[in-house]
Amino acid sequence: MLRTRWVVSKPLVSLSLLIFFAAGTSFAATKPPFQVQTVLYQGSAYGVEVTLNGVVQAGPTASASLQPPCGTDNDNNLVTGTAAGVNLFPLVTGGATNTSVQSFPSQMAQATSDVVSVSLLAGLISAQELKAVSTTSLTSSGFQLSTAGTTFTNLVVAGVPIIGTPAPNTQIALLGLGYVVLNEQIPFTNHAEGQLTVNMLHITINVQNPLGIPVGTNIVIGSATSGMVRAFAPAVVTGTSFGTQITLAGILNSTPTAPVNLPCYRVSRRSRRP
Repeated sequence: MLRTRWVVSKPLVSLSLLIFFAAGTSFAATKPPFQVQTVLYQGSAYGVEVTLNGVVQAGPTASASLQPPCGTDNDNNLVTGTAAGVNLFPLVTGGATNTSVQSFPSQMAQATSDVVSVSLLAGLISAQELKAVSTTSLTSSGFQLSTAGTTFTNLVVAGVPIIGTPAPNTQIALLGLGYVVLNEQIPFTNHAEGQLTVNMLHITINVQNPLGIPVGTNIVIGSATSGMVRAFAPAVVTGTSFGTQITLAGILNSTPTAPVNLPCYRVSRRSRRP
């Protein structure tokens, strides 16, 4: 009987397996890892904050936030804050504040800071009311940012009344002190995230001055930040921790020591010593 034998060389088998593996790897790489979309709502707001070279000296007052640092997946959440005015002459006096941060089922996040009767730099700047509103929404065309509702009432800078709402990021020099930015806006968007910060007043001290305010001092009045994140994952895991913090009457007097945040979108093992 005639028998036929098939002989396949080992290199040919190896090549066939390699081609199959490469094709399989390419196919897997083109598939998205998750089909589930998680939407996170972000928001934070405060009234008054004073920093010196990046270290918090006072505030933030009336602080309100939606589950920092990543946000919440609760689409119907409201957090509010309130604080009386401060007495930090010559930096800032007054400034009673109401804040709110909120998520909406219509895929929108909004933050509001409303500061009244504030005087800064020994009266060089004053305002009857400063209301910051930041809104971030997610639509079919992507992330949308808005400052609708932001208002300045009876703002006076160095004796000059500011009529209406200043253009975004209007900078005015403060002779012998530094400068102030009115209606400071810091937007950010990409395919996965949208965020907008609105600071009504941001004062920077960059020269020696007769008021004795240290160079490197920054004063922010009326800050509101909203944001949204679209994560293609079934959930987002995060966390934050710190060692110690001291507050008095709602005003921050000592920043958190040894703070550590777990990144929002990846695993991290970190430790920190003060």
